[in-house]
Amino acid sequence: MTLKTKFSFSMTISTNIIKPNLFIVGAAKCGTTSLYYYLSQHPEVFDCPVKEPHHFTANYELKFLISGILKNTKPLLAYKELSNYLALYKNANNHKIVVDASVAYILFDNIANAIQNFNNKAKIIILLRNPIERAFSAYSHNKRAGGTLSFQEDLEIEDKESVLGIFRLTHYKKMVYITTM
Repeated sequence: MTLKTKFSFSMTISTNIIKPNLFIVGAAKCGTTSLYYYLSQHPEVFDCPVKEPHHFTANYELKFLISGILKNTKPLLAYKELSNYLALYKNANNHKIVVDASVAYILFDNIANAIQNFNNKAKIIILLRNPIERAFSAYSHNKRAGGTLSFQEDLEIEDKESVLGIFRLTHYKKMVYITTM
C-alpha cells in the first residue's frame, strides 16, 4: 500500500509592522488607567493586552519599584526586546489608534525622543493632577493595598528610599517635581 500525501503550503510575510501611535504617560493616581479604559471601549482603539509594557524604560538600570504592583525590576524587563514589545500589538491590524499606557515614561528625560524615533507620528498624552490631591490619593491607595504607615511615616521612608536610589511611582514628593517631558 502506498500512501500519497499532497502538501499545500503558502506563507505571506507581512512587512507592515504595527507600532503604538498613542502613548499615555503621567504621574501615578492621575487618571491614566481611567483614560486607558475609556479609550479601549472605542472600536478603532487597540488597547495593549499589557497596560504598562515599559519598553522604553527597560534599559534604565534603576532600583525601580511600583508600590503595590511590582516588587522588583523583572516585570519591567519582559518587553525590553523590541520583538517582544511589538508582539503585544500583533492583533492591532485594523485599529487606527494603538495604545501604550506606560505612565513611567514621564520620569525620564529622553523618552519623548525615543518615542519619536520609534514612531515619528506618535502622539503623547500626559496626565497630571493637583500634587496635593495626587499625594493623598497615592497614600489612600497604599492604605487600601495593606499599608500600615501613617502619612508622616511614609514620607520619612520615602526620604530614606531616595538616598538608596529606590523610587516608587507612589512617592509623594518626587512625583510633585516632574519636569522631564
